[in-house]
Amino acid sequence: MRNREDMNQLHSRLCNQKVDPCPHCGVNVARSSLKDHLTRCERYPILCNHQGCDEVIPRNKLEAHQKNSCLFTVIPCEWSEFGCNHTTKRHDMPEHLNSSNTEHLYCVKNVLSRILSILPQDDVKRVFSDLNKAQVVPQQYQNQNLAPNEQFRVLEGTTDERLFQVLPPNHHQLKKLDLDSCRKLTETSITRIIQNCTQLQYLSLRRCRQITDNSVTQLAQNCAQITFLDLRYTGITIDSIRHITQHCKKLKVLLFPHIQNGPTDNVVIETVSNCLELN
Repeated sequence: MRNREDMNQLHSRLCNQKVDPCPHCGVNVARSSLKDHLTRCERYPILCNHQGCDEVIPRNKLEAHQKNSCLFTVIPCEWSEFGCNHTTKRHDMPEHLNSSNTEHLYCVKNVLSRILSILPQDDVKRVFSDLNKAQVVPQQYQNQNLAPNEQFRVLEGTTDERLFQVLPPNHHQLKKLDLDSCRKLTETSITRIIQNCTQLQYLSLRRCRQITDNSVTQLAQNCAQITFLDLRYTGITIDSIRHITQHCKKLKVLLFPHIQNGPTDNVVIETVSNCLELN
């Protein structure tokens, strides 16, 4: 009897037809078919086939990884719709963007010239009238005289996992940081940047939807040298404005979103009295 039990147990361990759950997707598979199943298993981890990338990704997420976050995917310049034909690996794109401002401005100028040439003059006048009324960034704060290693722009779509891989090693010395439209960055990552980059003079958090008053409080406490701050299209409250103006005395330009029930006249007066250089 004992021998039969032993034989049954041995058979159970060695039988090729025994069904076990796949260790990756949980689907029940006969042992004899496991090898074939793993060639099709959607959750089987595989190495990204882009040269230089060592990320191991579940098979069903590989396409999204290569499209949205792989640093070695060749991507077009985000100014391609305006005529820039440059393509490069994702991890090299910030360098191209930071070094090609003049070329990109010429691209936009050419497109704008073609548009203006076909629009009725009355429409052109109305467009420029609307632009003059809009809240725009003063030119002197967009073109600061900073060395290339003192400024950096993070690409739209960058995730928390990628952020500190694309930031330069000396990011704690940055004076200008542009996070415009980085909607995927969470407050945790943004707060970490703020804590590291204490020399910032220019910071754009425009359209960083996930920041709150907590991260702005960290900004106010850590970045006393800030002169330009763009908080448009974020979810901050009037408390953020108070914190910023109380601690950032060198602030010259502050762009903030529409805030429900504020700011009041008293807050405006308080803001102006705290930041005497504010434009």
